[in-house]
Amino acid sequence: MRTRPVATGAAIAALLFTLVGSASAQDAPPPSAADFRDKARAALTSGDVAGACLLFEQSFQAATKAAPGGAASLPADEVLFDLADCHEKLGKQSAAAAEFDQVASANVAKAG
Repeated sequence: MRTRPVATGAAIAALLFTLVGSASAQDAPPPSAADFRDKARAALTSGDVAGACLLFEQSFQAATKAAPGGAASLPADEVLFDLADCHEKLGKQSAAAAEFDQVASANVAKAG
């Protein structure tokens, strides 16, 4: 019978930790596309190509989300170019080629 209060206490502690953690997370702004790109470049420098690609993907998502609502912290096509380059280094040639094509198409549309 003693295990129930301990389990309940643990559940309450976990709930409080979650609530306090969510309040703290709400106070801090989410990382920007530039923040993710900077971390991705640092990961590339340290040799973590797979980690860098994940961070470039997050940077691209942040750049595309920011674009419709206002000025993006980075142009999405610049971030997509970095992602394509990273995918090429990772050996994902078809993904890289598709992303490079998307960047080229975006730049042609801007120029025309």
